[in-house]
Amino acid sequence: MEDFLFSLASNKFKKLQCPKCHKKDHWQRYYNVETGEVLPEQYGRCDNASKCREWVIPSRGDFKDELIPRVVSKKPRVIPPSVNIPKEVLIDTLKGYDKNTFIQYLATSAPYPFPFTVINKIIELYFVGTVGKGYMYGGTAFPFINANGNIRTIQIKQFDNNNSTVKTSFLHTKLEYQLKNNGKPIPKWLIDYNKQESKIDCYFGEHLLKQYPRNPIILVEAPKSAFYGTLYFGLPKTDSDFLWLATYSLGGFTLKKSKVLQGRNVLVYPDLSEYGKTFELWSEKAKEFEKAIEGTQFIVADLIETLAPKHDRTQGKDIADFLIKLDWRKFRKDSTVHTAVKISPPKIESSDCTNDQEQPRERPLLKVEGESINTQVYNSLLKNEKQKETTTKTLNEEDSTQLEAFDAPQEKEIITWEKDILELETFLNNTTLPTTPIKLETATTVTDAKSFITVNLKYIKRNNGNLIFKPYLNRLHQLKRILTVADAT
Repeated sequence: MEDFLFSLASNKFKKLQCPKCHKKDHWQRYYNVETGEVLPEQYGRCDNASKCREWVIPSRGDFKDELIPRVVSKKPRVIPPSVNIPKEVLIDTLKGYDKNTFIQYLATSAPYPFPFTVINKIIELYFVGTVGKGYMYGGTAFPFINANGNIRTIQIKQFDNNNSTVKTSFLHTKLEYQLKNNGKPIPKWLIDYNKQESKIDCYFGEHLLKQYPRNPIILVEAPKSAFYGTLYFGLPKTDSDFLWLATYSLGGFTLKKSKVLQGRNVLVYPDLSEYGKTFELWSEKAKEFEKAIEGTQFIVADLIETLAPKHDRTQGKDIADFLIKLDWRKFRKDSTVHTAVKISPPKIESSDCTNDQEQPRERPLLKVEGESINTQVYNSLLKNEKQKETTTKTLNEEDSTQLEAFDAPQEKEIITWEKDILELETFLNNTTLPTTPIKLETATTVTDAKSFITVNLKYIKRNNGNLIFKPYLNRLHQLKRILTVADAT
């Protein structure tokens, strides 16, 4: 919008009924940033984005002079410096995992429970914490840390006994409420932080990009999904292993935030939505982003979009909802992890971790009083835990039928992929590759055919038969069809 004259008002004005879907308190208004006046009701956006997507954007030409400032300054708009959440606030959440409903579900109640040592490594990777007291007690804190290591926001979520989201908020909102309720002063950092227009301006897990500079990305919507994905596929060990990031919300998949992914291959997994609206929206965005960010490929995966039944779409389920019903050990290549069916935490005689295998491999991002947060997280996770043993639960007959399509790739599709890989390699090795750009059906433009083939073959060979990676196989089939038609003409 020209000169940033109009902006959506997040909480400045009461939300109205959406003119399209007619949902109450969903129509977010626009306001004039220079006069502070709210615009007429027809201008706004429905925040029921997964089902409606109605969005009417104002422009200067829509209004009479009285709605626009008499003198519009030609000076560039002064944007206040970013204010980050202090490290101490994050550090205070890195404890109390015995009360964390999300973590305890994964360790004790999931269909295929995870050992504490496995869960702990993911906690360390993403600095996931716990709401230790007060409102949303026992909830989970997901920090959004940007590529420079700045803590931009900390989302807090409360989960039920099935790890479904019950409440969502932000830690800075909770802190402000507690301080006001107790008659205590609001610290300057929090006052300045709340003045910012944009707080969630990075992806969840973005701080890991420098640590894994060449790895491809799987981008999902919720931090929970990124956590689950890393649990199932493990931490990146080679440059071809995926790193899981999350957008925060449907609208969080933006060009501005995606620029940090330049030079990467990005596999995008939208949440399910009624009539596939989210898939359609993210596919359109991915097409635009790929044109705008040089050297970056965005592939929107249609795995769950194709296989999920109607009721799953209505509920807006995501890839995490399907993964959690499967045996995570089938996804791991590490045989030592496959045998870890017991979740009794190891005994620790002192506050220090002396077993090298249990110590985190990654260098900690933050420090507290000379001790790494990684060590503190590990000790907190094990502290006061009762030793438990659990047997792996089996899926009931109904679940097994519904999930057969997702579970089958681990054992049934490998032979089919071997044949495909052999045919593709034979064809591509005996075909003269064009030097001009090639347009695929997925709206991907291949500028270097040889590199494109090498990268995609590497992924499907490494993950042979796993439907999560089938988009790479599909793209090679598309390329083969295009080249076959070109040779015929």
